[in-house]
Amino acid sequence: MTQKKRPIWGVISPNVPPGVLTGQAKMLEQAGLEGLFATQVYGPPFVPLAAAAAVTERVRLASGIALAFARSPFETAMAAIDMDRISGGRFTLGLGCSVRAWSEGFFGMPYGQPLEHMREVVEIVRLIIARAHTGELNRYQGKYHTHDWSELQPTAPPADGPAGLDRRPARPPREPRGRDRRRRHGPPDVVGRLGDDEDDRRP
Repeated sequence: MTQKKRPIWGVISPNVPPGVLTGQAKMLEQAGLEGLFATQVYGPPFVPLAAAAAVTERVRLASGIALAFARSPFETAMAAIDMDRISGGRFTLGLGCSVRAWSEGFFGMPYGQPLEHMREVVEIVRLIIARAHTGELNRYQGKYHTHDWSELQPTAPPADGPAGLDRRPARPPREPRGRDRRRRHGPPDVVGRLGDDEDDRRP
């Protein structure tokens, strides 16, 4: 029996001389790779991915990973929407927690309890991706993030590509509530599914 080949992904980085990154992206696509990852060490991974999107046509593109707590979930969602549009639907958003010392020390952003914080970030990102172009975003009140989108102008509709962002209907936005009444649920698949470790789900 012929064994199906696993898809192969490559890695791109902005830490190269001018012109090298785009050349690498074209070369890796021509070599038949399935996709290209860009990691986040310090700067956001969306910059090299956008450069790669501009010079490729087929290869998939993914953040592998973007630090979830280093920026506002709104900025993350907008970057993902832009990447999805620039790439023609080839972008996949990957998020991770990193470590407390980086989040709080390097980026000056709160870390908290990483699993529940990640769940909240994922919920917000999915909500924005699903509704930013519809004019239906209003407010979000969570433990780590509070958003008011009442003056947000609708964005352009998302790309309709084969590997584009998850566009399943988003959950209704969270209403303000006490910590003891917070809903408990796993995050959706747009950035991967997290486990349900009760130790990380303390109120």
